[in-house]
Order: sequence, then C-alpha cells, then structure tokens
Amino acid sequence: MANGNDVARRTYLYAFDKTYHLIRYVMIPWEEMGIDNLLLQAGMLRSQYNDVRYVYAADNSYDLYEACRDALRTRLEQDHITLKILVETKGMLVP
Repeated sequence: MANGNDVARRTYLYAFDKTYHLIRYVMIPWEEMGIDNLLLQAGMLRSQYNDVRYVYAADNSYDLYEACRDALRTRLEQDHITLKILVETKGMLVP
C-alpha cells in the first residue's frame, strides 16, 4: 500500500565509468532492499554496461536527485564531480 513516505524509502544505485561520468542509475524499492539484491543489481549493471567501474548505493535525497539531473542534462564536468562527491558522501561503494 502506497503512502507519503514511499519516495523517501528508496535506494538508488549509481553506476560510473572510470572518470566518474554517470552511466546509469536504478532505483531499488525499500521492500526489495537487502545485501544480496544490492550485490545482484550492481553485478547486473556491470555486466550490462562494460564501462561501469564503480557502483554506489545511496538512499533517496533531493540533493542527489538534483545533482543526478544536472549531470545528465548538462554533461558538464563540474556537474559530474558534484554528483560523485555527493554519492561518495551520502552513499557507499558496492563491491
């Protein structure tokens, strides 16, 4: 059953190449969150996109949303650096 907190109860995986350009991101609903699923999803990103070097997991936040949107929209190096810093600060590297 949906409620107002559903948006906050999401975790995102962010897949970056070796220069920390965002390649792909995916949302994992809270109900499906678990270490096994997190590792599985990260492995799938790496196998689907050969350029993926780093996968980070971070809980949903408006700061990350804005940084991700800006990095994808503008393609400016500074926007990718901002996203990288936020994801490293608010999230964790998935092995």
